[in-house]
Amino acid sequence: MKKSFIFASVIAMVAMLAVSCKPAVEKPKAIFTYDVEDLIVTFTNASKDAESYVWDFGDNTATSTEKNPVHIYADYGKYTVTLTAKNAGGEAVSTEAIELVKKAWEIKIDGNFDDWSDVAAGDLAEAELDEDGTLEGLTKIKFCTDADKVYFYAEWTAEEGVVGPFSILFNIDENAETGFACWMWKNCGADILIQGEPEDFANAGFFKFIGATQEDWGWDPVEVAEAIVASEVKVGNGIKAFECSIRRAALAGMKGLTAGVYTSDVDWAGETGALPETYVDEEGASVVPEMLEVKLN
Repeated sequence: MKKSFIFASVIAMVAMLAVSCKPAVEKPKAIFTYDVEDLIVTFTNASKDAESYVWDFGDNTATSTEKNPVHIYADYGKYTVTLTAKNAGGEAVSTEAIELVKKAWEIKIDGNFDDWSDVAAGDLAEAELDEDGTLEGLTKIKFCTDADKVYFYAEWTAEEGVVGPFSILFNIDENAETGFACWMWKNCGADILIQGEPEDFANAGFFKFIGATQEDWGWDPVEVAEAIVASEVKVGNGIKAFECSIRRAALAGMKGLTAGVYTSDVDWAGETGALPETYVDEEGASVVPEMLEVKLN
């Protein structure tokens, strides 16, 4: 009887030790990012090992327990957002100060191009076809940016069969010695190529330069979800026009922005337009232009 009691006690002690030696659950890590669209903020939760969440948006509204909430603020201003991530091991807190700023101008991708006239001259990069230009398909381009997007507008001849796909080349690293050295612009060094039909530009191809040399036509497709929003093509007064926005988050590592645009014919057989365009100086010599300098706001 005594031996049985001792044996049972030993078993109980071993069980207690096993329970006490179980590794404790580690506290989670609270991490989040966000995207701003006017007064609408979309939060992306990147927390680690969390089981539940509490969001405080800093504007004295109700909190949220959603993983990835979308919050609409009532007014512009500065707000402190707090995410608390919880699990059985405890909780962690991440705090971020965000500022919602009313834009002096706003481009809406809706096919109504009037809002481009509201963009301050210092914020707008544009080029037009010279009357003596040799490639007459592409007639006007414009670029501007805000904190979240790069905006693009283009006009071209409505003559059938002349202009097909668009190609936008971006230099984003401020280095002309890297990237593609396009023959249409000096000091090009293009890192990003976007190519597509204007009637379906939201589904344009998005590419990063991977050529072994700057003269190679070497591009690797990049999968960027919903990177481009584009309007329908409008026709009037002998021209076609469209506009689009490109998420700046898709241009990873962007330090600056210069741009050039060319159009091909409907069979991709040759260029029909290019802006900025090569021009002839007073002495009759052809001058290859720089790419457009686009201001980052």
